[in-house]
Formats: sequence, structure tokens, C-alpha cells
Amino acid sequence: IVENNIPPQVVEGITTYREGVIGRVNRLNPLYASLNPVDSDMTSLIFEGMTKINHYGEVVASLATEWVVAFDGLEYMVSLRNDVLWHDGIPFTASDVVYTVSLLQSPYFGGAEELGTFWRTVEVEKINDHLIRFRLAQPLATFPEAMRIGILPEHALRGTNAAQLATHPFNLAPIGTGAYQLEAIRADGTMIRTVDLRVAPNYRLRPEGTAGYALERISFRIYDTYTDVIAGIEAG
Repeated sequence: IVENNIPPQVVEGITTYREGVIGRVNRLNPLYASLNPVDSDMTSLIFEGMTKINHYGEVVASLATEWVVAFDGLEYMVSLRNDVLWHDGIPFTASDVVYTVSLLQSPYFGGAEELGTFWRTVEVEKINDHLIRFRLAQPLATFPEAMRIGILPEHALRGTNAAQLATHPFNLAPIGTGAYQLEAIRADGTMIRTVDLRVAPNYRLRPEGTAGYALERISFRIYDTYTDVIAGIEAG
């Protein structure tokens, strides 16, 4: 529920966009985001995949720069960006992609079943820090779209396997490469009621981040019902 009739709140020159959502925050982790629309909305701002969908509905490069497909359609050589930093300042590399795929391929992966089933058919190999080879079981023209899955930071989760990931503290303290990073989570007892994001300083260092943002901060307010959201809007 977007506050369509209420302009973004401006506090000391900082523009904050507030949005009401219905449901629960479970895990701010892209590997689980498809299980919960509320999680999906937020993780899409925090994390990035190797590819993304542009304004025209086309698959374009994101954390990748380009990819080359073998003549038989079974092998993809994917070049990765060398100018990306995680929100904590550590450089993004191919190790992060390999680690993320290893979690998806594990029989103990607790995310969407179809996600794990698909990635278990894909072989992945790190060639160097910015080059990955994927080998498919059969030609698949939609593989670049599958590369949209959000990538996790290997350095922040080192030693964590797929069985442990579901309950890892990282899920509520995410570190991504996206345009926004977590600023605060506010709870009412055991229930998360607000998730605040702000523009990630390290994203601003990238060419696409230099132009600035109309929205410095995004605040998600979590409600139990549609009626509660309407009441929140009416209360300002």
C-alpha cells in the first residue's frame, strides 16, 4: 500500500519514502525471498543478481558485464564487474557467486523447491576473480534470466552451510551490493514493525550511483491487515 496522496517526508533535507506492507518480515535474504512477498520487496533493493530486468522487460547485465554462450548452448562464460563493493566495503568477486550457487545446490537448501531443483542441474566453475563458467544440462535460452538470483557475500557467511542459513543472524542483518542498505529494524515485542533502508554509500561510488537519488531513505511499515494500513495512512 503506497501513500499515493502523501508526499515523501522531508527531514533536514533527507527525503524518506514510506510504504505500508501487509504481512511479516521473515528473512531479508534473496535465496528465500520468493517465499514471502514482503521479504522480496526489501531484498530487491538490498541485493543484486548477475543480471536484472530493465524498463523494457529485457534481461541486461547487473553484477555481470557480459556473457558468451557456446555454440551448443550448454556453456556460459560470464564476466563479472570489478568495481563493485559490498555494503561493508569488501570487493565483490566470483567467489561470492560460487558460494551462492553452492547453497542453492545443497539438498538442505530451504528455499523454493524449484529454485534448488534447477540450480542442481548447473555446474559452476570459478576461472578467476571476475570470470565464471556455467555448464548446463541442456540448452536453455532463459538462463540469463535465472542469473537474476541475488548474490550473497561469501566473506560474511563463510563456513555457513545451507542447513544453517535459514536461521542465521545474517537474515535480519543483510549485507548486499544494491542501491540501498539496511539502516534499522524496529520491533514491537517479537514482531518486526519497521524496516528502514538508506542509500548505500558504496553504491554511490559506482558509475550508476553518482547521479544521486530522489529518495535517500525508504521506510517499510509492517501491518497485520489492510484496515491497519489505511488507519496508518490516515494517521499520517
